[in-house]
Order: sequence, then structure tokens, then C-alpha cells
Amino acid sequence: MSYVLEEERQLVNREKDLIDTERTRDEPYGERCVRHGVYRHFKGGLYVLEEIAYDADTQERVVLYRALYGEHRLWARSFEDFFAELDRAKYPQAQQKYRFELQDLGVTDAARK
Repeated sequence: MSYVLEEERQLVNREKDLIDTERTRDEPYGERCVRHGVYRHFKGGLYVLEEIAYDADTQERVVLYRALYGEHRLWARSFEDFFAELDRAKYPQAQQKYRFELQDLGVTDAARK
């Protein structure tokens, strides 16, 4: 097993339970639940969602996520941008529906304990 895949599995094993178990009807993300875990960016990079935080000035939600490649930098992006649906006119070749999509790494609930 590759080092990166093992690191991803370890991060998923440490994931927290659902941040939000359900969304209200007025939120734009419908049934997409926000979870800690490994997400794939539509351009291909893998990232782990570490936390949902709040901007100190605007009180808007931001997503803190770490790259699983290179220098493993920690990034911040607005909650809306992180979970946004892709603009098909701008990115017609994209394989994903959303900018970031949660990845199923095949980790069972037993492995998470």
C-alpha cells in the first residue's frame, strides 16, 4: 500500500462524526452532509477537511483543509466555495459535479474505532 493511501486512511480513521447531520431547506447544499474526511478537488488533488471555522470579522463559515501531497499545506476557503457546484461553462471537461467531493476510501466503521 502506498504511503499516501495509508496516510489518507489514517486521517479518515481519525475523522469526527458528522458536523451537520442534516441541512435545513433554506441552505443551498440540500442533502449533502458536511463530513470530515478526504475530498478530491475537481482538478485531481486530494485534501482532508480538518475543520469548519468562522471568519472573525464576517462570522461566515470557512473550511480548513490540508493537502495530502507536497508540503501538506493548510488552506482556507469559504464554505460556499468549497461545496459549490462547478460552473460547466468554465470547466466543461470536469468529471465532478462539485468543486470538492468526499471520497470513499473503503474504510469500514470498525476501522474508525
